[in-house]
Amino acid sequence: MLAARVRSWIAAAVATGLAAGMLAGCSSQSHQEALGPPAQQQYFDALKLGNAAEASQIWLRMTPEERLKFERGQDIRPSVAPQQVQRAIAEHYANQEDDEGDSAPKQIELGPHGGGLQDLPAYLQQYGGSSGGAPQSAPVAPANH
Repeated sequence: MLAARVRSWIAAAVATGLAAGMLAGCSSQSHQEALGPPAQQQYFDALKLGNAAEASQIWLRMTPEERLKFERGQDIRPSVAPQQVQRAIAEHYANQEDDEGDSAPKQIELGPHGGGLQDLPAYLQQYGGSSGGAPQSAPVAPANH
């Protein structure tokens, strides 16, 4: 009988401890949400918006541990999801590949003596560019030898 009573007390103590632990965990989480974003995120947002005065005040109120977390990038949520970044990069390269057929070559073959600015109109005509309203030949200053 005494052993049964001790077991029920232990079970009640364990259940009470678990319930208290669960409540404490929930309250700390809701307490964190009530405080707003962490100092690292607030500092990052102020910098991103160009508000140097607010960022400075946040930095001064941050503890050394919070500053270290900021340096490591902890507690900072990205403004763009990684999937959006990957999608944008894939679209950029797809558009670039589509445009490559129409664009000028990446390398231009130069003559045996190299190339200079005076050769530019010829290269533009050869590779599909337009020389626009630029003069065909500019006056050349005499060389001082």
